[in-house]
Amino acid sequence: MENQQFEKDVEIQSIVKQSDDFKSSAVAIQVADEGSQKEAVDCLGLAKNIVKTIDERRKYYTDPLGKIVKAINQSAKNIKQPFEDSMDYIKKEMVSYQYKVEELKRKADEQARKKIEKAVENNKPIPVTKTVDVETNIKTEDTSLHFRDNWKAEVSDFKSFVEFCVKENMLNLLKVNDSALNQYAKVVKNSRAVPGCRVFNDRTPVTRG
Repeated sequence: MENQQFEKDVEIQSIVKQSDDFKSSAVAIQVADEGSQKEAVDCLGLAKNIVKTIDERRKYYTDPLGKIVKAINQSAKNIKQPFEDSMDYIKKEMVSYQYKVEELKRKADEQARKKIEKAVENNKPIPVTKTVDVETNIKTEDTSLHFRDNWKAEVSDFKSFVEFCVKENMLNLLKVNDSALNQYAKVVKNSRAVPGCRVFNDRTPVTRG
């Protein structure tokens, strides 16, 4: 409904009617001298003002809806928060318990291995050893749960990590910070060569008025 109202907006309809002719005139401009350059600047300024008008009319229709959506989302977030906090706490408790059981199993298996090795060494019967079961699938009447391994890595020594990536030819693990690199380019401009990097001026026309 709101989209139909936007498209039927008087200003928008007026802009739509002139859009094709405007584009045809714009792409016909060839900047070859001062006169055509001024014509191009005028065209840029007019296009910028038209785009601004379209955005103003768009916001006229979308801002009230956006405020409603934002308010609903915030309310839903506040209502969900205690339950999500509860789930996070319970999950941490269950994972912690799993790790404790796994450690008990590791120790029990190690003790059993030593007892068996000792019995074999002394030519004695293999002793019956206790095992610790690690339950990874838990079911209740209404819910089932299983644990999924999710291995992750975090860099603790950046220099060593970079050296490892270079040595092992795993440069795909390194991601360039484009924002920081562009800021550096703005500082050095073409006064300094950066190995493995092309510093260039991506000049952009900016209109005012």
